Amino acid sequence: MDITQLKDAVILCRDTGITSFVWGHRGLGKSSIHEQIARVRNWGFINMRCSQMEASDLRGLPDKEGGKTVYRPPADLPSGHAEGEVCPACYPVEADEDGVLTEVPKELYDRPEGEYCQGLLFLDELNRAEDDVLQAGFELVLDLKVGLYKVPSGWSVHCAGNFMEGYMVNNFGDPAFLDRFCHLNLVSSDEYFQAWSDYMNGFDAAPKILQFVGFNPEHLIGKVKGERGFSVQPSPRSWEFVAKLEEVCQVQDITAEAKRAVIAGIVGDSLAQQYESFTCEVTPRDIMGEGLTTKIKAKLGKLRRNAMVGLIWGLSSSVKNVKQTEKLMNNVIDFMELLAKTNERDLAVSLGRSLCGQESQELAGAMLSNPHLTKLAARWKKRHQPSKQKGPSWINLINEREALQELMSKVSYGME
Repeated sequence: MDITQLKDAVILCRDTGITSFVWGHRGLGKSSIHEQIARVRNWGFINMRCSQMEASDLRGLPDKEGGKTVYRPPADLPSGHAEGEVCPACYPVEADEDGVLTEVPKELYDRPEGEYCQGLLFLDELNRAEDDVLQAGFELVLDLKVGLYKVPSGWSVHCAGNFMEGYMVNNFGDPAFLDRFCHLNLVSSDEYFQAWSDYMNGFDAAPKILQFVGFNPEHLIGKVKGERGFSVQPSPRSWEFVAKLEEVCQVQDITAEAKRAVIAGIVGDSLAQQYESFTCEVTPRDIMGEGLTTKIKAKLGKLRRNAMVGLIWGLSSSVKNVKQTEKLMNNVIDFMELLAKTNERDLAVSLGRSLCGQESQELAGAMLSNPHLTKLAARWKKRHQPSKQKGPSWINLINEREALQELMSKVSYGME
């Protein structure tokens, strides 16, 4: 991606609570780009060159307190400031009618940048750090804490490194560590060359250099092939990141390019493309809202098992996030009953367990496999928990369908 897209992606990662890792050739200005992001917003900016650090530079040095060993956080890490104090970042970056930005009192800049209420903690060359430094940063990049130290709420952690150009100095390829980042690539595109040429124009010799470099793009970065040395793979944690990203995109005006780049940096390019283009003939909203209409039944009949499994998972999640009216719940149970009469009976049981588990996690499986237990549980809840159960109950509604109960009981015991 180019510089503008990269800046949007880094900010999106910050808003989503994801640690970004920017990859690129040496000398492209990865650290400068992050500093520019901070400067234009009056944020603090701390650049830590991890290839030149020891583990104590992140975790701190040991001390004794109350007969126990504790690690004192390094002074180089951001601390934020106390409530009631002010810093340049406290002033919103706004422009008046003439386009003049809010002027920050000069005396506020005397405060150390680590004491700003907002900022970027930039870990540069993290992929070239010693293994003990990587271990110290393992918790910092995901949980925003290490030992006794916690990153201030207004600060975010971002990382960068050069492409693996034939060297490996540590165990950075650990999948458990790589999984904690959104990996973004900075490339020398036409947009990058334009920004670089604007910077170079400050030198007297710039015209000749720009003309020579512009004659052949390889004159800018050479012929070295840029590779990360690994491929981004999905995990349960990465899909959690995507879920948080989707929530941010619903309430903020995010460019499609930035969203696409961040998702690709979390789960991989190929999977991100598939996710973006994914559609299904039947959605959880269809089942909950319309019920089993003739049209939806026809579509369900064409779904393969893997699509049906996805629909089950999506439906199980969707019902938790909407008001559960009796009509909606009966629509879902109608769908479950339809599944129970097909070769996908086990999926009906899975859905039933998930629904009942919302009300009684411990007994969800037993209730579906034993109709008598379901009746007893329904009576018990009605007698002992009338005030806690608002509206209809999954257990009660399923209990009213004796044929469905009996069928799922047989499936649970392997009799169907």
